[in-house]
Amino acid sequence: MKHVIWSLHNVNSIIDDVLAFLSCEYLPTKTVNIDEALHKYSAQEVYSNISLPPYPKATMDGYAVISSDCEDASHENPVSLKVVNGRIRPWMKPNIEVKEGECVEIETGGFLPKNTDAVVRVEDTTREGNRVIIFRRISRYENVSIPGEELKAEDRIISRGELVRPWHIAAFKLLDIEKLEVYDLSAHVIATGDEFLHQMAKPYTIDLVSNWLIEHGFEKITVSIVPDVTSEIASYVSRSNEKNLVTVVLGGSSVGKDDYSITAVSSLNPDIIIHGAAIKPGKTVCTAVLNGKLIVVMSGLPVAALSSLEQIVKPILSQWIGLKYLPRPKVKAILTRRITTKSGVREFVRIRVFRRNGKLYAEPIMTGGSGSIGSLVLCNAWLITKEEIEGYEEGEEVEVELIAPV
Repeated sequence: MKHVIWSLHNVNSIIDDVLAFLSCEYLPTKTVNIDEALHKYSAQEVYSNISLPPYPKATMDGYAVISSDCEDASHENPVSLKVVNGRIRPWMKPNIEVKEGECVEIETGGFLPKNTDAVVRVEDTTREGNRVIIFRRISRYENVSIPGEELKAEDRIISRGELVRPWHIAAFKLLDIEKLEVYDLSAHVIATGDEFLHQMAKPYTIDLVSNWLIEHGFEKITVSIVPDVTSEIASYVSRSNEKNLVTVVLGGSSVGKDDYSITAVSSLNPDIIIHGAAIKPGKTVCTAVLNGKLIVVMSGLPVAALSSLEQIVKPILSQWIGLKYLPRPKVKAILTRRITTKSGVREFVRIRVFRRNGKLYAEPIMTGGSGSIGSLVLCNAWLITKEEIEGYEEGEEVEVELIAPV
């Protein structure tokens, strides 16, 4: 068993130290059909195998022309061209050859026929039988998308760790890519507490953590409730570590005689174990690595758990697996009252941002309150304070991270 000493460890140091022991060798993946890939994280780089458009393509409805035929066209000196039979529709590759003095009707998205190099908009013409009158000068490639303009062969469609969005699916379909390798991440969330087994309390923090993990790329979530018995907690953690990439234990992280979970994880002789972090709430969080996989013991109180997830677990997952999480929007807002913080500690402040007279204001809902689920429901932003700053004054402008609309 490793001897564990609690301390307010620097957050960046925890992340760096833990990453040094995590293994990237066996990150689980699976191959899915493109129609099933939306909102999953790509485990591969995908590049375009063709240029788009593959041929010069019209970007306007009108007439495909040879630009040199129209270089002197104007309202005072219009040009008359013969209209070749046929009409080129979107993505149609025509078997038409246009000669000097001729043109052909073309719709937006249609490929230009042989010899043509520009498109005259319908509104710049007048039709007279089988001829069209053109009233303005046309340059080469005007109203034309040239090959590779939209996408070049070897352009990257999606990078490893990137979230699959609707436009990726559309591009895959266009490129006839039918399957994609994605991450297949699993986690086990273990809530400790005799009060839960005897139904004296609801273990709702397990739902917060499980769904946070789902939101951050995990698909397979197992949940368990175990008693405050060190040996049982150790047994669950050991089995979980064999099957899952991440194990989260809720409760039993306090400093003192009730640190059942810390003792349980320590008894497994992890490669590294760090108890304590300079965050508030969540200072009793414990991070460990066993067999190259992550184990996190955190408070069973919801705000402390979320603080640990956002400040420690999220950056570890991002750097370890390479998951590129979508950035949340940040705004600057004026504090409605002073926030008192402790130097050397990052505080997780829940904020309500509102608009008044054209300005954004930030109302602190709560700085402490590890167990206040209400403060999470009522806030639409949060502020993670900097370690070197001792508080923020009323009227000071601060940058906050939005988690819901203002």
